Amino acid sequence: MLNHSLSERLSGPIRDVPSLAESLSAYLDGLLELNDTLNLTAAQGPDEAVEILVQPSLGVEQSWPHDVPPGLVLDVGSGNGFPGVVAALLWPDARVLLVERRGKKAAAIRACLEKAGISNARVLACDVREVPREEPGAVGAVDLVTVRAVGELGKTTRMAAPLVAPGGRIVHWKASDLDDRERDEGARVAAAAGFDVLPEIDLAHGRGRLVIYAHPEDAV
Repeated sequence: MLNHSLSERLSGPIRDVPSLAESLSAYLDGLLELNDTLNLTAAQGPDEAVEILVQPSLGVEQSWPHDVPPGLVLDVGSGNGFPGVVAALLWPDARVLLVERRGKKAAAIRACLEKAGISNARVLACDVREVPREEPGAVGAVDLVTVRAVGELGKTTRMAAPLVAPGGRIVHWKASDLDDRERDEGARVAAAAGFDVLPEIDLAHGRGRLVIYAHPEDAV
């Protein structure tokens, strides 16, 4: 379980609310138990898991500027559940969909959610392009799409754009040295889909930055 020193490295509501830190600790325990056979993360222990998975995922809080939390969050290519799990803990009233096309990894995320008692997150074992079939109500209804370590900006934005509600946004986790070609292509695809390209944000915790595309409130 997360010890005191690890808890101190967290920020915001997760650190301040013991039940949230406990849930996160239980999720990480389950993830690390399964990691040897499923290769879910490069982290080799709790300290590395916090550094590699949790700290960058706290960017979900940076990515959402509104006082009212998002109602529906969708994490594309969730892999090990992050950053979607952090979104579920930060916003317990939100509904979080973790989209992971590889069946074994989807099952592992599901098992870790159950172990941690995180009830507002659900796994969809499908490709993001199959979400309209698996979860028709998500089309045009997602407030926040998170994309971490999944493909290039243009490709993933094109796939996620139909899911985003007016006023919603797509947030990509990218390295600080993001290639200009990829940045330009992402901006082109986002603009063609009717999204505004917002200034990039450096992560407050962990390395990297957030590339954010916002769907205007008056989009139809």
